[in-house]
Amino acid sequence: MKQEGSIFFHEEQQFKRSWLIVLVLVAMFIPIGILVSGLTKEKLNPQELVLSLIAIVAVEIPIFTYFYLSKLETIVTVEGLAIGGGPCRGNTA
Repeated sequence: MKQEGSIFFHEEQQFKRSWLIVLVLVAMFIPIGILVSGLTKEKLNPQELVLSLIAIVAVEIPIFTYFYLSKLETIVTVEGLAIGGGPCRGNTA
């Protein structure tokens, strides 16, 4: 986010790492628990379990990486307010 003019306020925020790790672990263990309970009740064979676990990890790692690298940026200038963020943002101010 590039802003011209004098900057009155500039702030960057990130997700707290400890909360992010807790949320990702919960998001991974809930489906894993469901899969393991399906395996113990013999509704799921081991091959399906392994493929499902690979799919869970393949989805969770990019989501975790996105939030780990994301920042919320707020800039207040004479021209107005600019809010932006994400891991793929450019150089600021």
